[in-house]
Amino acid sequence: MGKYDDDDIDDLPARKKELSGMDSMYANTNIVILIFFALCCNGLCLAPLILSIIGTFTCTDEKAKANAKLSLIISGIMVFLAVVINIVRFAIGGAAAFGGLK
Repeated sequence: MGKYDDDDIDDLPARKKELSGMDSMYANTNIVILIFFALCCNGLCLAPLILSIIGTFTCTDEKAKANAKLSLIISGIMVFLAVVINIVRFAIGGAAAFGGLK
């Protein structure tokens, strides 16, 4: 007599679904690495922002979708801060070039 002799499918252990593509990347990568990627790699053609947008809309696994959303939020904040800093830097530099700030 085996462990699963009564032909009841409910007694079988649940199989883990194989993940592929973006689901695998966001579900199997440590969250610290994803945060580091979002914080430090936005200078690479906005790669974290673009990958996070794609992952948020295409991931089917709940953990992968949550990690993609977190990465999207952090990447979005970093892009916003970079734009604001560049505008301020340009405004200060432009004013200094025309004699406004000395």
